[in-house]
Amino acid sequence: MKLSVINDPFPYIYVEDLYTEDELKLIWQELDYYQANHEHWFMGADKTMPATVNGKPLKQNTGFWLHETFRDPNKSPIARSTVSKIGGDNLFRPDSYYFKNFGASLNALLVSYYEGGDYYKPHPDESIGSMVIWLYKEPKQFTGGEFIFTDYPDVEIPTKSNSAVVFPGRTWHKVNPVKMQTEDPGMGRYSFTLFFDHTTRQ
Repeated sequence: MKLSVINDPFPYIYVEDLYTEDELKLIWQELDYYQANHEHWFMGADKTMPATVNGKPLKQNTGFWLHETFRDPNKSPIARSTVSKIGGDNLFRPDSYYFKNFGASLNALLVSYYEGGDYYKPHPDESIGSMVIWLYKEPKQFTGGEFIFTDYPDVEIPTKSNSAVVFPGRTWHKVNPVKMQTEDPGMGRYSFTLFFDHTTRQ
């Protein structure tokens, strides 16, 4: 796992190679299971507590709350592998002025899937800290889907598969529309979003 800590023009942490190859193998098996039973697992945008304007969701995609499915994270490779990354200084580095004393309390883990025409318009999260992880199958079969911090258009966040960004939740961000190059299921853009509260580490 490779971390880049950025403090200017705003604090965020960019992560590459988040999961090991062994972890990825199990995660993809889990995602393939959900995708094979897509209508059972993945709900419309209005069912996943989206940001809204006048009661209308600001996003178009599908997803589900993994923490509501597996209350014991050890039963899910996604949850088990992801939660293992966030303890101590593994992720919240002391050289980050926002996250240096961040004692993460994980509130929720949302699995999202974006395919043709899906997007998320500019919005902030209600969390103290958020983490967004991206996964897609190679070779990549879509364009778009870029993650943008809308108040900082010059900051480029590479949304490579098996990468992530950690940021103050109230920072405005969006997901550009996805354009698919295939109709094969499961070849779009997956993301895992973690929402954190904060308790000061001693």
